[in-house]
Amino acid sequence: MEKNQILQSEWLDILFDGKNKNYGAYDLRKTYDRRLKTALIATLSITALFVTVILLANVNNNEIVALNAIDISLASIKDETKKIEPLPPIKKEQPKLETVAVNPPKIVKDIEVTPED
Repeated sequence: MEKNQILQSEWLDILFDGKNKNYGAYDLRKTYDRRLKTALIATLSITALFVTVILLANVNNNEIVALNAIDISLASIKDETKKIEPLPPIKKEQPKLETVAVNPPKIVKDIEVTPED
């Protein structure tokens, strides 16, 4: 059975035979085509509305930009480049840390160990 055949009313009746048709799945499958068409039409109309609004907004903006345009020649701009000198490196002294020598453990017999150790 193909997916397209399931949406036909004959197959829906066979599929939902002996099942609760009032639950909602039967109605959703039966009205699928109508809901899909409605969704596509709504999506296309909203998209067309947005495109129209954007195009109309751009038409008005182009006229305003054309009225406010000023000719600028590059010859009148002077080459004023400033030399930026690098900053001297910051000399920060490292804090001196106390070091502790770690001696490897010595293996000694229990008799030679004092209680203080």
